[in-house]
Amino acid sequence: MKPTSTVLMGLTLVLCACASAPRDPGPRGFDRPDRRGPTSGPSVGLPRQQLFISPAGEPYRAAPSTPYPLAAWWSRIDPGYTGQVDAAALVADAARFFAVLDVNHDGIVDGFETRAYENTTVPEILRVGGPGGLQGAAPYSLLNDAEPVRSADADLDGKVTLAEFRQKARDVFIRLDKNHDGQLAKAELPTPMIDNADVRRPRS
Repeated sequence: MKPTSTVLMGLTLVLCACASAPRDPGPRGFDRPDRRGPTSGPSVGLPRQQLFISPAGEPYRAAPSTPYPLAAWWSRIDPGYTGQVDAAALVADAARFFAVLDVNHDGIVDGFETRAYENTTVPEILRVGGPGGLQGAAPYSLLNDAEPVRSADADLDGKVTLAEFRQKARDVFIRLDKNHDGQLAKAELPTPMIDNADVRRPRS
């Protein structure tokens, strides 16, 4: 056998061995591409984040082993750290996030803006299936609300107005205010279901 042929055969054997070797799954707790997630892009290979979706649909994210981001949302609606808020606080929070969703500032969140919210702002809610049978945003939220923006469309015309968004915030307050005293205490809030068993979410 010629030397060149021997070298080529050796290289072929090495390449075959590399191809058949199992892939390193990477550090535990890191995202792995699958059918539901991206196979490339800035999120691949980054540590999994904790996610909380506010009643208005706004996503709050935090690194693992840090306080669950519900705390960041509560700090925003209760800046005085009183430990309780009224309905006006949730309505104001909804109005603030509505202005973010209403990209063209026409007073309406239309289908294009809703799809941008679902695909870009919080793509996690597009996953099929979830813990406990919950869908969409529900595993990350205070209530079983799969799509918190679309669900504000009271007249089902495919558009969400600021008035509808505000009214939904009032309705959410009533559902969360378990003792019906007109004040929502942080202790009254339900615990969102964890979506990723590898991520621990301390409440604080």
